[in-house]
Amino acid sequence: MKNKIYVLLFALSPVIFSSCTDYLDVNESTNSAHTERVEPPGFLASALATTFRTQAVSMNEYGSVMTNAWGGNASYYTNPYQTEFRGDLKTTTRQAIWNDIYVGVANFQNMINFPSNGEYDNHVAIAKIMKTYYLAYLVDLYGNIPYSKAFLGATVNATPSFDKDTEVYKGLFKNLDEANLLFANANAKAVGSEDIVFKGDMDKWAAFANTIRLRMCLRMSEVTDPAMVSLRTANLAIAASRPFVSADVTINPGYNNSTEAQYNPFALNFSRIVSGNIVKENVYSSRLPCASGYVAKVLNGTVNQPGVIVSSVVDPRRSRMFRATTIIGIDQGTGFAPTSTNPSLLGSGVTGFNSTIAADNESKFKNATSRDGFIMTLAESLFLQAEAAQRGYISGIPQTLFNSAIAASFNFYQKPYGNYTPLAIVPNAAAYTTSVDGMLGLGWTGTANKLQVILTQKWLALFGIHGIEPFLDKVRTGFPNNPLATGANASVHSTSPRRLLYPSTEYSANGANTPVVSLEDLFSVNAYTPFWVRN
Repeated sequence: MKNKIYVLLFALSPVIFSSCTDYLDVNESTNSAHTERVEPPGFLASALATTFRTQAVSMNEYGSVMTNAWGGNASYYTNPYQTEFRGDLKTTTRQAIWNDIYVGVANFQNMINFPSNGEYDNHVAIAKIMKTYYLAYLVDLYGNIPYSKAFLGATVNATPSFDKDTEVYKGLFKNLDEANLLFANANAKAVGSEDIVFKGDMDKWAAFANTIRLRMCLRMSEVTDPAMVSLRTANLAIAASRPFVSADVTINPGYNNSTEAQYNPFALNFSRIVSGNIVKENVYSSRLPCASGYVAKVLNGTVNQPGVIVSSVVDPRRSRMFRATTIIGIDQGTGFAPTSTNPSLLGSGVTGFNSTIAADNESKFKNATSRDGFIMTLAESLFLQAEAAQRGYISGIPQTLFNSAIAASFNFYQKPYGNYTPLAIVPNAAAYTTSVDGMLGLGWTGTANKLQVILTQKWLALFGIHGIEPFLDKVRTGFPNNPLATGANASVHSTSPRRLLYPSTEYSANGANTPVVSLEDLFSVNAYTPFWVRN
């Protein structure tokens, strides 16, 4: 099965690094290396970098498209994103999410499996946290997955069975519990430069683990099964007693402009048009994704969606999200380009490119390619806390957390990087929050359903950066309640898909164990739907 590569491929990733940029060479093969001889520090950086690429590209793009934030540039491409717009998903649709997460998690598992006397407990704790972080997404997007037998190695079990999604979630919560216990070992070796996220700060890792725990509990907010309600309640009690993420969770293994493999993945995948010729390029954004017609109305303050969003307030973040002052969008699924001008392409807040002119582009190129990646933003952490407080799961004032989350989003879009310091966004977050306060769907006072406004503003803060999260919110709660693309088959696809199809690679290599899921199954609640949607 495809799962054979879980251990075999990245067991051969480089384990000796001469510089920080070597952390990026995750596809090299060192045939003399054997996993049983590689100590945990040798796996950590490449495992972190590999899995983040999947989040930043495949997951982010899918979520941004499926929540009607990104459109397809019909001025340049014929029928872009039509598979997603029509809801005609296939076994090849976004299969990189499944394949690449399993490859990356195999390296985390190699760290967990390494025999030691506790000297690498800090490394193992990080591995358990990140294994939980990414496998939770596979449950959220696929339901049942290989778990208990997935990482035994091809010589032991090349065709692992699928575990129930509820059992996987239980195992993932247990990983977080075990990580917290491992942190308590004062004799464990310190984590060094191989930690390309928190630089060995275990308190920050503990807060990140707790925020993941809260996010998983919120994913289960609608469950009614007594056993899962009990699981949620127990883990909420733990989450409520510990700190959450209090700053952007960044990752940087030494991103730089030397080779494409060493670019920041946002710069590599959403910025280049001419491969290897960025110096001559004067449009700093990929031509495929652009603003959707819907998000353009929301950002420009011209949206009138009765019962959902009605606003006349311009969002001052718009010129950082997309490359324009007034956003020009293309309605999803229409295939029609704007008649007078090209659509607004992705802006500097996503791509890292801070100009639309050719002057000084080499410096701007370096800024973009070397910029940090963002595993979790502070805005996401605060929106999670705002929702949890609104539901009564944790203490705190929901509106205060909500306002702080919006402020964190503004700060994200004016955060310096490289030698570039963005201008302050005007009006600022406080002024924007006041302006939209009475607006349906965007303002706290103007929206009776507080979950609606929390999750709609969360969508604005996260699309393009961590786009999969607003999509999963939409599947879970119906918010953000953004319209489906024009051309979606309303007779069958009256909602967004509730999951993805298992990839063709899994059917080819592990067909006897892989459940047969139809396209229609994606749009109804059934045995294949992730458990937290089934209730």
